[in-house]
Amino acid sequence: MLDPQLRAAVAATPEQTTWDPPLLRRRGEEAFFAPDAPGTRTVNVPGACPVLVQGPVLADALLLTVHGGGFVAGRAAFDQERNRELISAAHARGWELITIGVDYSLSPEAPYPRAAEELAACVDWARRTYPGLPLVLLGDSAGAGLIIHALDRSPLADAAVLLEPVVSPALDTPSWRTYADGPVWTRRAAQASWQAYLTGVAASDASPTGPDAPAADLAPANASGANQAPGDANGANQAPANASGANQAPANASGASLAPRAPRNFPPTLIIAAAHDPLRDEAFALAGELTDTDVPTELLCLPGTAHGTLSIPGTDVWARVRASILDAIERAQGPTHRPLPD
Repeated sequence: MLDPQLRAAVAATPEQTTWDPPLLRRRGEEAFFAPDAPGTRTVNVPGACPVLVQGPVLADALLLTVHGGGFVAGRAAFDQERNRELISAAHARGWELITIGVDYSLSPEAPYPRAAEELAACVDWARRTYPGLPLVLLGDSAGAGLIIHALDRSPLADAAVLLEPVVSPALDTPSWRTYADGPVWTRRAAQASWQAYLTGVAASDASPTGPDAPAADLAPANASGANQAPGDANGANQAPANASGANQAPANASGASLAPRAPRNFPPTLIIAAAHDPLRDEAFALAGELTDTDVPTELLCLPGTAHGTLSIPGTDVWARVRASILDAIERAQGPTHRPLPD
């Protein structure tokens, strides 16, 4: 099932204990911490959060990166190695890239909508700091979900790249039923993640238009304009529950979703899904939603991959993902792009 290059990394991945954020954060520090690379600049964005800036002083494009971690863990510093590879690969193609890693506030200490608001503020800061440069958003898992949520509020970027995006708390797609126990990301982890992110938030309060808007507006619209998430004839959208309710989506997340209500705000979007990931079908549905509203959308589903395996250094999968990210940035540069001379 899994690509042989990825099996060891998947086997070594610790349990994603989103129900115990301090433990998950500590494990992340043990696994991914590295000192800042020379030239890395930390900037405290006013009214938002710190960002890590890497790359040359002068560049042709900006890549604003949003880390994963189930809304409750992770740090921008954990993506430094990946971002350095992207900077080097862009240079090899004949153009220069600056990456900006967003160290957004984590849940449950800072639940919805704090992180999405911080992300929007960081984009505004980047636009003002580097005027005229094309800006591309890159998010992984929950980070991709935060990009969706931020774009739901306003147009922000020239392109977006979403890796294995978190889209909905319903947890009711076929891939959720197939991969409820992983590998890596599980139903239990997802439930706890959503509970933390939506702490104290009723579904109607999660609407970008305010607490008085109906919760159903957060679900993607179908071709007829209905704003319900896919369900049966009675509109049931929950995954089947066992007697203990263990398979239900978070109670306070009923109807709340990071699916786009305003796809007109989305720039050209590349979505990359992992084949053996419970989130896979959420990515497929998002791609369909954007395509049906005329957003230029590309969807890749990479065979042999599981959640969290798309950017493992030294693998063929990461080489393909890296090239796809750079291609998306080049498209965002448009006619100003400076390719290598023949």
